[in-house]
Amino acid sequence: MIPLKIKINNKVINLRKLAQDLARDVLASAMAKVAAIMRDLMATYAPVRDVRYWSPSDRVPPGALARSIAFKIVVNLQTGRVMAIVGPRRRAPGLPTHYAHLVEFGHILVVTDHHGGKRAAGYVAANPFVRPAVEAFKSGVLEVFGAEVANNLRVKIEAMMGGSMTEVQV
Repeated sequence: MIPLKIKINNKVINLRKLAQDLARDVLASAMAKVAAIMRDLMATYAPVRDVRYWSPSDRVPPGALARSIAFKIVVNLQTGRVMAIVGPRRRAPGLPTHYAHLVEFGHILVVTDHHGGKRAAGYVAANPFVRPAVEAFKSGVLEVFGAEVANNLRVKIEAMMGGSMTEVQV
């Protein structure tokens, strides 16, 4: 196996470790910045029920969907791939689960009649919040990600080399 080490300014750098560090630190933090912006946009677009029409017996309190939106960053150190998962949490504390898709795409309204049977009583219209957030941020995502990668890469290289750099081009 060929050693993957280089020496710059009397510092030995393990290239395999450098790739893992870059994926974990540089790309993951840039992806977290993008994911945080997307999370905030989705929360902004998420519908909030008017408090006047809510009662404590309702299963979902007003603003629950917006409060449940979060993100998670997944880093594969072997491949260097970084992925962000943004959306409503399935197990948000104190909130019902698995209903965001019903809000996003609409659903059939099911009611229980006086005999205990269930029947379709109409259709609840879609109230999308994910698609409008994606459309709003689609044009700026590469700008934000690229700027964050360049900044994080500069900081990482400066820390490795023990000096300052004036410019990093990505």
